Amino acid sequence: MTTPRLALIFAAACASAWVGCDRRGEPTFQLTVSLATTPPYSCGNATCADVEIGCDAVAAIRIVDARSGQPYVSVCEPLPFGELCGLGSLALPQVNVPIASLQVSVVIWPASALPDDGRCPTDLVFDAFGFPLAAVPVPALGGQTYFTPGDDAVVDVTLGCLDVAALSASSCDDPERVRLQASVYESSTLVPVGAAIAERIEVSFGEPVLQLDELFQPVYRLPSSRLTQLVRQAAAGSSVWVGVASRPVANGCIHVLDDLAETVASVTCGAYDDTPLLAPHAYLVDEARRDRLLAVLGLSSFPDEGLLYGLVIGDDGEPLAGAQALPSLGQVHYLEPGQLELRPASTSAAGDFVSTDVPYSATWSLQRAQDVAPIPLAVVGGLISQKLTVVVLRAPEA
Repeated sequence: MTTPRLALIFAAACASAWVGCDRRGEPTFQLTVSLATTPPYSCGNATCADVEIGCDAVAAIRIVDARSGQPYVSVCEPLPFGELCGLGSLALPQVNVPIASLQVSVVIWPASALPDDGRCPTDLVFDAFGFPLAAVPVPALGGQTYFTPGDDAVVDVTLGCLDVAALSASSCDDPERVRLQASVYESSTLVPVGAAIAERIEVSFGEPVLQLDELFQPVYRLPSSRLTQLVRQAAAGSSVWVGVASRPVANGCIHVLDDLAETVASVTCGAYDDTPLLAPHAYLVDEARRDRLLAVLGLSSFPDEGLLYGLVIGDDGEPLAGAQALPSLGQVHYLEPGQLELRPASTSAAGDFVSTDVPYSATWSLQRAQDVAPIPLAVVGGLISQKLTVVVLRAPEA
């Protein structure tokens, strides 16, 4: 017996990822998974949301000809952190398959259990109930079924829980590495970037390094050699970028580069505790806004020493007017909304400011009209050579 089919329908049309169709374009089918509820590989009464993906994990999805073994889909992809429902975010190729008996399998392993090249085994043997027989490496979950297109609109694979605890964070936390799960927001709207932008941006993580320039002046740089590329995982209309970095991470930056037209990356930095999972927010400054900053400052090109763009937001996440952003070193200039000029004293309704001289080592405070003294904030950010640093100051509850 199995639980009812979970809400893991991955496609709804032949052109979508989790759908197969014959060479004439019909019939189509959808792929779903269920979790086993009976021994020997029962998952209890768990749903996909109950199965924790707390560390690096990899899923193998295969659709092969049941007689010849010819593969039509053979994918080995990392799973996003969170829970098993993230399986639905995997991007699979469009496929066309003949009307024939197909073997459909879904198997998940902890990434640490796979060979160094990260390849998923393709020679698994399954028992009469569709569960993997003894194998090395041992899958955390797995199952297979047989299906002929046209028999049904949905092919459901029942996953047995062979060693599901191996996917929990407590089982696979690596003291030498930290997991990253970054979100990217548009600086102009403060909402997550849409799919069109998410598909073209490159997101990475790194820690700036202090060096001396040609005049022996200290400067922070973030060269590509210090960046760790993050991988996009898309689900339910939103995206996160995941990866790993060496621990400990005291200060680090999310580096966002728009492939479409950008030559200058937006960088959002933070100070982090020594925890196994970091979930930073990063901000993308589009080309039009960057050009406006240069025009306001009277600059004809982007300065080699870098530039800082800041936002002050309230506890509701909206831009905050009438606030002062106070760095420990350097000074900021407040922007007039929609105009190529600066304003004195405090933020406008747009809440933004700019700086050409706040160093990366600076600390930040915030003061509103009702505050009797500046409020220190745990914010990191300042000039990084050839980068546009974004600093977001969130006011505490009034």
